[in-house]
Amino acid sequence: MKRILFYTACLALVTLHSCQEDFTTPEFTVDKISSKPVVFDINDLSAGAKERDDDGRRTILGPERENPFDVDVMNKAYNIVYGKDRRRIPSDYYVVFHPESYDDLVTLEDADLFLLDFPWTREILELGDYYYLSTDADDLPALYTTFSVSDKIPEVPYEIIAELNLAEKDPKVVQKAYEITGNGKEFAANWGNPKNGAKMENEMCFENDTQLEPADCGDGSGSGGGSSFITNDCGCEIYINQRKPGGCIQVDDTQYNEFMGVRRVRVVAKNSWFSWRRVETDDNGCWKVNREFRGRAWFFVKFKDRVSDRVKIRLAGVNGWRFWQKSFTAQHAVGQVNGPNFHDITIRYHRRTDTGTGNETHYTWSAATINNAVHEFHDVAATEGINAPPEINLMVMLNQSGGFAPMVRQIGFGDFRDALVDGLAVNNNPNQGPFGAPNPLNPLLILEDLIGVPLNILVYSPLLRYFLGDVNIGGNYFTSDLLKRLAFHELTHASHFTGVNEDWWTNLIIATVAARGHGNEDSFNAGYLSLAESWADHVAYTMLRELYPFPTVQNSNVINSFPSWGVQHEWIRNESDNHIPNGLYNDLIDGITPNETVYDESDLELQPNNTFNIILTHPLIDKVDSAFDNAFFQENLDETVNSPEDLFSICEENLPPTTSLIDLVRLFQEYGIDV
Repeated sequence: MKRILFYTACLALVTLHSCQEDFTTPEFTVDKISSKPVVFDINDLSAGAKERDDDGRRTILGPERENPFDVDVMNKAYNIVYGKDRRRIPSDYYVVFHPESYDDLVTLEDADLFLLDFPWTREILELGDYYYLSTDADDLPALYTTFSVSDKIPEVPYEIIAELNLAEKDPKVVQKAYEITGNGKEFAANWGNPKNGAKMENEMCFENDTQLEPADCGDGSGSGGGSSFITNDCGCEIYINQRKPGGCIQVDDTQYNEFMGVRRVRVVAKNSWFSWRRVETDDNGCWKVNREFRGRAWFFVKFKDRVSDRVKIRLAGVNGWRFWQKSFTAQHAVGQVNGPNFHDITIRYHRRTDTGTGNETHYTWSAATINNAVHEFHDVAATEGINAPPEINLMVMLNQSGGFAPMVRQIGFGDFRDALVDGLAVNNNPNQGPFGAPNPLNPLLILEDLIGVPLNILVYSPLLRYFLGDVNIGGNYFTSDLLKRLAFHELTHASHFTGVNEDWWTNLIIATVAARGHGNEDSFNAGYLSLAESWADHVAYTMLRELYPFPTVQNSNVINSFPSWGVQHEWIRNESDNHIPNGLYNDLIDGITPNETVYDESDLELQPNNTFNIILTHPLIDKVDSAFDNAFFQENLDETVNSPEDLFSICEENLPPTTSLIDLVRLFQEYGIDV
């Protein structure tokens, strides 16, 4: 993390509004708190649907306001109040960036800034999804933020709009600055009349940006001792002081029929001028900001993990979003809260209720569900001995139900493009399966939809570099378990990547592109496809069995015959005839089930209600008794293992004495593997 993040968060970006004493501060105690929670329900149907316009909402701004924090204005105010000259130097810069290319946007994204596409000196009348109107992919917006004068500004074309004094602690000076710029009513509404001798809280109180809670600059409770915190209805610890924002963010889990905390995402709170604070939710979705806010405040959720740096999530297919927004971490503009009660804010992302894609309910529920799936993957992987994926730049494709994991930033865009070209050059017929999640859709058609560039020029388009995710996950699902199944499958690919070299991975990309998907047993480099896809599906089933155990919760399996993910895991054999042995790893791990009945995914038939029935089953003999575990497979699935036949050799070399070679050979042959 760059130093700019740490310093800006406390000195530069927090104005006196958020770290200031209340001039008429009441004594806050628990039994004097009578405020109700502030709740943002995204598509809560209990009071009727609250869906926003499918074309998105443009932010509506008021007229330009004269800036009271301009350093010259603040010096002038001091001269008026005290009748003597004083020349303060600026503490901060109010900056507008003018990006000229998508490389500039990537630079700004990597700098981890809080950017808005409208001037901060204009009042927000209605917070929307965008302000900048152009839909031209080459037309990039002006982006606004603030910096401490001591921080390095990213090397993107910019203009310093104003030099600011955000360190002023004398309330009479600040009041006068508001008055001489025509903002006196706002000051009076937010603070009242300052008492003689009152001082604003010292701005020089730094926070460590990696912590969930900023360093304590005083709780401001005025409670005369005792705890500064209470517990809200979410079970989250929040400040007694109502002016200090806090609360919880939750997402609807369709299987548990409960709201679960949204883990390790960023919350940004902004006031009407230059004050903003950012904190991270914990694993229960709880958050709190150790600064006071006054008047009105606006809240944003950014789907970026800065607690453990596991993932940042971007979105494609959001209605109304401009092309450039796909290059930034997904940000949900939650809405406005009118003070003084900021300390108990609940944000709930409800499930989808219609087939429309890209609306607010869809993109927030999908992003929050996939975000949690990333952290659940890490949790279960740690107990199973499976490698954690590297830090992932993840794209959610809201109009798609398939996915792919090229790990493009890890191998480099040049090598990825070469593999893409090599795969296209292979003379191989497309072979797409029509069913199941993950759906083996043509990855090239998904790319075309994602980026909006015709397929014949996609390979050489520079946009591919900027918008393709390391992991790309289709978000067109309605239930938590099916969406997470696809997420776990693609994250397993990212995990698998950590155990092989880049040559192995580019060979997998070539095979995938050549087959236009998962292919069949005769596809080019079919062994790579068979091994990688079966391991990913096995791990996804393993995760689902752990997280959605039957009968504790119901499972929305695509196959009606199975009551649980565990049973489906037991019954699955191959994805197609003699290709992608999804059930093999589980049969090598579980106990002896001598006579099983299994099916291939190609044995499924789509029903009118969009579910699948099994039209054909097969007997399978499994006499391998708990010979291996997931940690064994993870350790051995390296660049030397290119096919299920190679996997057999590894198992043969490590066969425990309780399992006969004859039984091992028979099991692999049951899956159509030639050993």
